[in-house]
This record gives sequence, C-alpha cells and structure tokens, in this order.
Amino acid sequence: MTLDFFAPPHENVAYLEAKKPELHFNYDEIMHEAHHKAFTVAKVTRLDLLGDIQQSLSDALKEGKPFEQWKEELKPTLQKKGWWGETEVTDARTGEVKEIYVGSRRLKTIYDTNMRVAYTQGRYTSQMESEGEYLYYSAVLDQLTRPDHQTAHGTLLPKDDPWWDTHYPPNGWKCRCKARVMTDVEAKRRGLKPSTPPAFAVDKDWACHVGKTDNLGTIYKDKVAGFTCKEKNAKARQVGCKFKEVVEASFKQDTKELALRQKRFTQCQSLFTAKKPKKIELCKSTLFGSEKKVLLSSDTVQSHKDRKEITAFDYSLIPQMLEGEKRVFVQDDVRLIVLKKLGRNYRLTLKEIKEKDEIFAVSLVDLSNNYENELKKLKKRYEEL
Repeated sequence: MTLDFFAPPHENVAYLEAKKPELHFNYDEIMHEAHHKAFTVAKVTRLDLLGDIQQSLSDALKEGKPFEQWKEELKPTLQKKGWWGETEVTDARTGEVKEIYVGSRRLKTIYDTNMRVAYTQGRYTSQMESEGEYLYYSAVLDQLTRPDHQTAHGTLLPKDDPWWDTHYPPNGWKCRCKARVMTDVEAKRRGLKPSTPPAFAVDKDWACHVGKTDNLGTIYKDKVAGFTCKEKNAKARQVGCKFKEVVEASFKQDTKELALRQKRFTQCQSLFTAKKPKKIELCKSTLFGSEKKVLLSSDTVQSHKDRKEITAFDYSLIPQMLEGEKRVFVQDDVRLIVLKKLGRNYRLTLKEIKEKDEIFAVSLVDLSNNYENELKKLKKRYEEL
C-alpha cells in the first residue's frame, strides 16, 4: 500500500497537510490538541481512503474550492471504495460493526470542520504576533447562534488570558464565532473595556484551544508511541505497524519543512516593524518570462498597514497563491492576479524590475465580496494572460 499524503505542509493555516493520518472509529478517541497533528475522520477504517479525503481537503484549501465542488470531485472515489450511502464499518480494535449513512450531511461536517480549524490556526498565529493586546469574542447574532455563544459576544480579554485556552472559537460543531485582535487604542475608541469572562460549557470535542500549537511535539510523539506492532487483533496490528513505519520515516522531513515555512512567516512579520528598508525573498516565478525572485519589502508592508485585514500570514501565502489557480492580467511591467485562497478572495499585484531581474509584490488586497466585480473590471481594462 502506497501512502502518498505526507506531502510537505503548507503554512500553519493550511496545516491540514502536516497532520498524520490515524484510524479512529470515533472522533473523540483522540482529543483536543492531538487533533492538530492527527488527521482522522470518524468511521473511516482504511488508511488509503483516509489519505484520499485528506488530500482532497488539502487541494480544496489550496484552490479555494467551495463545498459542492469538493463533494462532487470526491464522491466517485468514495463510491469506488465503498464509503458512500448506506454502508457497514468495522472497528479494527474492538470488532464492533456499525451501519452508517455517508452523504452530503456527513461530508459537509467534514468539510466545514477542517476548513474552519485550518483557517483558525493560521489566524491565531498571526494574532499572537500582531500589535494588538486584546482578543475580542465575536458571535454571529442570529437565530442559529447558541445562547452561550451569544453571551460570550463582546468579551474583551488580553491575548494571553487563560480563558482563551478553552474558549477560543470555534466552540462547537458548526460554530461561526471568531476571535478578533484589537489594540488598546481601538478598544478605547469603541468604548470597550476588559470584561469578566462568561462561564459556559464548551462542546467536549472542542474544549481546547484550536489555534494553539505550542505543545504539539509532545502530543505528536505520544500519539505515535501509542501505535505498536503488538496489538492482539491482526488487522489493528497491520495498521499500527504500517502507520508507525511511515510516520517515523517522514517525521524529520516534515518537521524540517514546517520550520522553513514558519521561518518565512516570521520574516513577513519582521517587515511590519523594520526600522530600516528591508526585503525578503518569498519564492520564484515565471510570470514575466524567465524565472525570477519574488520579493516583498518593508516599504510595501508598512505603507499598507491601514489594511487591517491583511496580515503577515496573508503575505506569507503568496508562494501558494502563485502556485494555485488564478486569473492573471497584464499591464506593461505589472501583473494583476485575482485568486481565491483558503476561502478568501485576493488581488495580488506584482511589478517587474527589469534592470535588477527581480519581481516585487507591491500590493495585496482582500476583495471580500467584490471578487466578481473586480474580475469584470480587470477583464474590461487589461489583457488576460
């Protein structure tokens, strides 16, 4: 059996690819922070199928695929491997057989959970490195919002307050709450003061800090150590041995790659506070013909500080933006790129410096809900590559 889903992980927000697949009959067999490093889907009992699902989600993250597109592309694989419609699954550890139904509802939960958590992890990392001193709990106040989450709306606490360790959203299945970073100046301008955190019971599957990953090394090693070749059940023994073998072979490589990705994120962060002009190399690109370095400067980052929605994390995603699906428009020595990444819409502007054989990322804009309008505008004005 070939396991090809140990690809180098993307930035922390796309940390889905860095997870190691584990077979678990029930989602809560691994709890809380362990889910950061272990990719599991309840009732999936085959490693190859688990790998297919993980890879499809990773592709969806890279290319900004909506749920319906992801589902329709994955559906033939699930049908081929017998994990669609009414099906029986067996727990390899206990021999328990259970009838389940796999359809749009189950897939929607899988899709929403993984996309939400992957984005939240990257968002939290960026928030911790920002200038803001506080986190503000923001709930969607409508008829679908849980009463406890409505109560938490408006909670303002320091970023390092222990309350966030158990209440950093999402705080339950299909939770739409968010934590927003806020400076002391912003809080005062809005008339907000640090508040007494409300006490409410978080869903047991989410009673952890989804974004926090500073103890993942220990958790990861503990989980790997739990898989041995001494299981009494032959099927479980086969799975455990293979899993342990693959993980041990790839652990060092993945750790090294993750460190490189983290380094680039840290470099992007440093541009926000650089006292002297500074530039970093993000990647290489052939958008202007021959392969050239793509650079990002402190001047660009600091001149766009008013764009609060664009953080160091967004800038660090530029290499993945250039690799994935995109629409490219030409304006002399400039390339205007419109794309979707991790559920967000962006316009990235690159400028070629011919005399230095370099490319600079000179602008990154969050299009929010203006993606289609921006696309129409660019198609009228410029030639598409």
